Amino acid sequence: KSKEVLGYMFLDLYPRSGKYGHACANQTSEPRKDPQTNLQKPPTVTLICNFAKPSKGTLSLLSRYDVETIFHEFGHAIHFLLSRAEYVSQSAFKTKMDFVEAPSQLLEHWCWNPRILEKLTKHYKTGKPLSKAKITALASSENHMEGYSKTRQMVQSLLSLDIHQQNIPDVRAHFRMLAKKYLGFEYPLNSLFPAGFGHLGGYAAGYYVYIYSKIYCDDIASVFKAKGMENKSIGLRYRKEILEQGAIRDEDTSIEKFLRRKVSTQAFIKEMGGN
Repeated sequence: KSKEVLGYMFLDLYPRSGKYGHACANQTSEPRKDPQTNLQKPPTVTLICNFAKPSKGTLSLLSRYDVETIFHEFGHAIHFLLSRAEYVSQSAFKTKMDFVEAPSQLLEHWCWNPRILEKLTKHYKTGKPLSKAKITALASSENHMEGYSKTRQMVQSLLSLDIHQQNIPDVRAHFRMLAKKYLGFEYPLNSLFPAGFGHLGGYAAGYYVYIYSKIYCDDIASVFKAKGMENKSIGLRYRKEILEQGAIRDEDTSIEKFLRRKVSTQAFIKEMGGN
């Protein structure tokens, strides 16, 4: 409404030689106030993905997982772009590790909502959205393999913690032990999973934040689900109390101001299919 430029987002969507092989949102310039003009300088962020590249006669079509990926990274991007912090140290990506994956995982909820799916999906030839029956089936599969998925994340969280807390002589063997103990199956002896566990580089012992942040994001999502995923007043409250705040104030304070109550694990348990 103010016509103010809030920020810029660049898209780097397709693979190329030497490029980072996963997906992430990367800050290009930090949000801050110009000390000379006292004006907020708009931040820039880049969405880095590796979707199937279009070629002659072939479009770049996204799988459902690809759509969830771009929503996840866009959640990071808007957290960064909408920050109103005066100092770089208080911008969105500088929140506590326990919270940093909440805005990204929050947006994944929109990928499972039937009403949103009707708007997101389109046949590349006919332009028609998925049928209601297929959308219902897709939405109902949200909790498929949820037990395995969450347990695997916890195994990887334990691996990252153990590596930084213990003197582990054989990391591969340690991971196989954890997988056998908690997942119930054995990885091949020549498995090199830890070598390809990229989050060990940037997150170090903090991979657990994906699970921890789900408690926050699922609780936030429960407010949207109660009032409607496209509810503008809830969206503006989320922007004002959480996205704009970044690390200006304590994250728990921001969440409680949005929720208007204390954080609860109830939504997190429900999202996993529990009661």
